[in-house]
Amino acid sequence: MPRLFAFIAAFLLFMSAPLPAAEGPATAPATRPALKAVDFDLDLYLARLEIHTTITPAGKVRSVRTENKSYGPNDNPGPPRTEVREGNLSPMEIAELSRLFQDWEKLKDSYRGPADGPVIKISYGDKQIISGSADAPKNVLLVQERILEISRAFPVPGEKRPGPP
Repeated sequence: MPRLFAFIAAFLLFMSAPLPAAEGPATAPATRPALKAVDFDLDLYLARLEIHTTITPAGKVRSVRTENKSYGPNDNPGPPRTEVREGNLSPMEIAELSRLFQDWEKLKDSYRGPADGPVIKISYGDKQIISGSADAPKNVLLVQERILEISRAFPVPGEKRPGPP
């Protein structure tokens, strides 16, 4: 019988002891890389084309494409054609774009291409890279490609896009 009392006392003592504090939340909060402000400008003199796209940290996109762009007071190529596209990126697209800019600060400031080629300026936060060369690092080329895709993804106001039948 004394063993039974000892067992019950030990059991009650064990059950009344405070539980150890957890070392962090039971479920880790979902984290996504923060996106910095993006400013993208593609200028192609010979084609008289400019595409200027901005993306806010919240994922708001505004893209202005100007065709038949004039380059000065004595340059008269005819009337310019401008289209504006606006929209919002999804959280998944924001995270994807943020990952593409990983190590952006470590890159050189300029990857110049041929004189008559495009000049592409990409600012991510405080770091601007000027590119125009296919010899730019792969992540710079991937960022250029992805931003151009984004700039075409949203409809021009009033534009009817083909939908499912």
